[in-house]
Amino acid sequence: MQTSTQYFQEFFVNSPSEFLNELHSELSYYQRTKVITMFDIYRIRKRVLPMFDILISAQSKSYEDIINIHENIVLQAIREELNLSDVTQMANENKYMLRNCFKVFMNSMPSDSPI
Repeated sequence: MQTSTQYFQEFFVNSPSEFLNELHSELSYYQRTKVITMFDIYRIRKRVLPMFDILISAQSKSYEDIINIHENIVLQAIREELNLSDVTQMANENKYMLRNCFKVFMNSMPSDSPI
């Protein structure tokens, strides 16, 4: 069975423009949402973060090159914290910062051309 990272890596290689459109769609959703739910955290873990990893890798960058330290800490907590309730509360307490982080990623994505 494929992991989500393997799936998105294959998706990126086979169709970079569709991959970028999908990532943009995911990030746009979080720009509009008022409350971050446990389902959102699960979605960020399984979809958004693996897509970020692939995008950053393709650009030969690191998270530190794109976002500030506080945003990076929140993304790491979302990735690693086992208690979904705690991470959901933390994400909601930092939702404006998280939105800004996603906006930075949206702005760093190539517009038309594949990476």
